[in-house]
Amino acid sequence: SKDNRNLYLAREGLVREGTLAAEGVSKEDIAKRNHLSRWKKQMLKDLNMFVSPTRLCVRNLPPHIEDKTLKQTMLKFADDPNAKITESKVMRDFKQNIGQKDAVGASKGFGFVTYTTHESALNALRKINNNPSVFHKEQRPIIEFSIENRSALNARQKRLENSREKNHLWKGNKERNS
Repeated sequence: SKDNRNLYLAREGLVREGTLAAEGVSKEDIAKRNHLSRWKKQMLKDLNMFVSPTRLCVRNLPPHIEDKTLKQTMLKFADDPNAKITESKVMRDFKQNIGQKDAVGASKGFGFVTYTTHESALNALRKINNNPSVFHKEQRPIIEFSIENRSALNARQKRLENSREKNHLWKGNKERNS
């Protein structure tokens, strides 16, 4: 109850070399997991950073996967009829396509999925992380709770509130003006 940064979630889904969970995992995947673990530890030294209880970071994605496919995959393999996803986003590199209209950037190999509840996110992480049947055996998904920056989220929320105040069509403004 005193951990308002949710640091206990940072180690959820960790696969260590030499454990039963690491059986059949390629050396490259183990190296990626170790690198991510060190990176996460470094990021969490900053007190503005916290672990989101509902947003998952999905790494090791195949290059062809789209936002919609990621969402469908996460719902299918999580096998939870009550799970609802509010956001599913594959991160893309758009620098290559500067000036091209309707260009889709190359996948960066990771994305984010946000669930409505912590229980759904935890269930998805536990069922999909390191599962060889999701993509293929050589490229198992690496799933962890997302590291978020509290200052950036507060700034984003402030921009959203300002935008809503200026938009006369937003329903909250209509109710106040009535």
